Amino acid sequence: YRNILVGNNNVHTWYNALLFQIDRPYRRVREFGWGAGLAYTLSKAEQQGRGDLFNFPYVNAFEGDRFEINNSERHRIVMNGLVDVPYLWGIQASTLITLGSGYRFGRVVENPPPLPNTENPNTSDPTKYNFIIPKAFGYRNVDVRLRKDFLNVAGNKLGVTADVFNVFNFDNFGCF
Repeated sequence: YRNILVGNNNVHTWYNALLFQIDRPYRRVREFGWGAGLAYTLSKAEQQGRGDLFNFPYVNAFEGDRFEINNSERHRIVMNGLVDVPYLWGIQASTLITLGSGYRFGRVVENPPPLPNTENPNTSDPTKYNFIIPKAFGYRNVDVRLRKDFLNVAGNKLGVTADVFNVFNFDNFGCF
């Protein structure tokens, strides 16, 4: 045997988050009902060392200082609401609004040859756009739904639903 490959994939990661949530479950009072929810998440994802799992020549690629991971989002707000629309024959309207600070990303630094290019992870914030708060959100999505139930046979309902996704046609590049 001549060659020995030594590798190390001992990456260390940390994820800390704080979730604040408030909900009002849907309830009907007489002929009218409504429900709503709000959730806010503050998070920080970090890893130790630079590189990836396939850094064969660099055995100690995962040692070093902790830094914030690329594609981690610091702030996320999710709001939802459901209401019986009065005087519209039992139609329900609902919405789901998702707002986020956007995913941070790294920039590649071009080094002079023969040195390889290096990435400075998590050094750039995404562009922030206006929605409710000026220049606050890199991710914005608003969905709306209307629903009408028709038949009620032995506790089973037949209904029709109309959905509109991304109502304001926001561009959310680089994420689902």
